[in-house]
Amino acid sequence: MFSCPGRVNIIGEHTDYHHGYVFPAPVSQAIYFAIYPNTVNKYRFYAYNLEETFETSTDNVEKCKTGWANYLLGSIF
Repeated sequence: MFSCPGRVNIIGEHTDYHHGYVFPAPVSQAIYFAIYPNTVNKYRFYAYNLEETFETSTDNVEKCKTGWANYLLGSIF
């Protein structure tokens, strides 16, 4: 199981790698990511706070219409 705390950049979005000023601040939300192998060749995601499920094949990972699932799919690439 993994977790990643939420944050926002008050100023300086995308400037940290250009040596500009940034001011990140924490937020009270986080992403928790639990991984467990299965035998059906599918990724299954569940958004606890939204009570929504997303499922896709492991053979064809691509951007989807379920916005929150794209954050998790992006970590697979």
